Amino acid sequence: MGIYFSISSIIFLFIFIIIFFSKDNSKNIETKMYSILLVLTFLGTILDIVGFSLYKQGMEVNSFIYKSLARVMLIYFILWSTLFFKYTYSVSEKKIFQISNIVIVIAFIICSFGAVVLPINFKIMKNVIYPIGMGVNFTYFVITVSLILSLILAFNNLKNIKKYTPIFLITLMVIASMVIQKVLPELFLINFSLTIVIVVMYFTIENPDLKIIEELKKNRSLTSKSYIEKTNFLFRMSAEVRKPIENIKELNDYNIESNDIKEIKENSKEIDLNIRNANFTINNVLDVSSLDTKNINIVKNKYNIKKLLNEIYLREKRKINNIRFDFNIGELPEYLYGDSIRLKQVLICILDNLIENTKEGFIEVNVNSINKYDVCRLIITIENSGIPLSLEEINNILDNEKEIDENISLEDINKLINMMNGSLNIKSEEGNEFTISIDSIIVEPKKEEITNETDILFISNNEGILKGLEYAFKEYTTNSVMSGIDAIDLIKSGESYNLIIIDDEMKPISGLETLKRLRKENINIPAIIMLDEGKEHIKNHYIKDGFIDYILKSDIKNEINRIINKYCK
Repeated sequence: MGIYFSISSIIFLFIFIIIFFSKDNSKNIETKMYSILLVLTFLGTILDIVGFSLYKQGMEVNSFIYKSLARVMLIYFILWSTLFFKYTYSVSEKKIFQISNIVIVIAFIICSFGAVVLPINFKIMKNVIYPIGMGVNFTYFVITVSLILSLILAFNNLKNIKKYTPIFLITLMVIASMVIQKVLPELFLINFSLTIVIVVMYFTIENPDLKIIEELKKNRSLTSKSYIEKTNFLFRMSAEVRKPIENIKELNDYNIESNDIKEIKENSKEIDLNIRNANFTINNVLDVSSLDTKNINIVKNKYNIKKLLNEIYLREKRKINNIRFDFNIGELPEYLYGDSIRLKQVLICILDNLIENTKEGFIEVNVNSINKYDVCRLIITIENSGIPLSLEEINNILDNEKEIDENISLEDINKLINMMNGSLNIKSEEGNEFTISIDSIIVEPKKEEITNETDILFISNNEGILKGLEYAFKEYTTNSVMSGIDAIDLIKSGESYNLIIIDDEMKPISGLETLKRLRKENINIPAIIMLDEGKEHIKNHYIKDGFIDYILKSDIKNEINRIINKYCK
């Protein structure tokens, strides 16, 4: 009778293999695991029939082939139960224990070794031969443990009835079939039960059509959420930009009607301040937007840490009203090797959130380092007296399972910090305290480089251009800002550079206007303009206006190599 169960299983499984693989299936881990289980069950049932056929053909029970086949069957059952546990573990939303893939593989190898080396015998009952002994009992034990773990995982996730109830019931059915098989071994019931399991899984949780519908619903929900978040983000940013623009319009109206030179000058100063505020808001959006986990790369280069911190201080102090803003920089190495742009994004994001939520009191930034050999542990503490974060908010920030949003938020910074080989600690009592620790390599300039070192400043609204320039000039000391106004403020604060590379396509002031303002401030650092393809025919006009050279974006790789060979070596 048992052989008929096996033959029926082969037929069912063959049909389901054709049906399953003829459809467009999801590429997630659980579907891949299911496809492996499907094929494995088919192969295991074939082994069952082969063993029965060999016995019917009169093969000696104690022959090498028969014993080897029995060992292979034991390993097959261990492998099936291991993969089923892995499947259940993969789909579990709530994991009450953590097990890595390496641990699972090691456990499988050890258990398979036990099934191979432990002794087995054979018993004939009702004209059917089946294995017994320590090897078989050990295999039953391993399978039982694996299924019980799967059962616990499924039970812990039973709130999602549609997905986990079938797994829970399936696991109970396999355990029951093992008990029956132990009592009535002539039935060959286990492989038949596994076939039923595969079929039930297909019609309940692994049907390709149902999974596609489920994914479409999920994507629609995510799209709707993303749309709402983007809309709210745009409203928030438009409000921040609208206020200084309204102030500019109002002050300009006063200037038009006024004859008082002193008043006009004062209003002009206010207009300039409001332009800067609007500009910083726009640049902040450009700094921290358009990030996606698939596109995020950590690009390391040599950078001046004090220059970077000074730049951040200049940007953020303009946003401060009616609160104390202390920015204390301790003894730091001059140069570090790391991703300066990502570090800047993290610090700006934290400071912007704290500034927004600190109506009175203070914001204090302390930067120190612990240096050992050629490694610098950069320790940045940012503290405020604002509204403390809730435990839920802190957990959201420290959650590394979530993907980074399109518009980087406070909830994304821990992921970025970890990508930079750092860690984040948050205290929230009377105020909030963010402590960032990042390990970086200290870059000591060679003695012969001290006098010939090329310090380069990049100026562009486009983050992609800045990242490309940072990578192309990674052998040199570089810094970057996202507006001409920021560059002027940075240089006026005391930072010095040997070369400036300016993107002409910038707002609110172009690359050409940036150069004019630099020269007006008596800043005569050699400058190179980056031009779009459409401006190639007027490149010589930029030379006449004061640039020493140009870079054509249409042939950017060769142009950068030309600049490096000409000015940086």
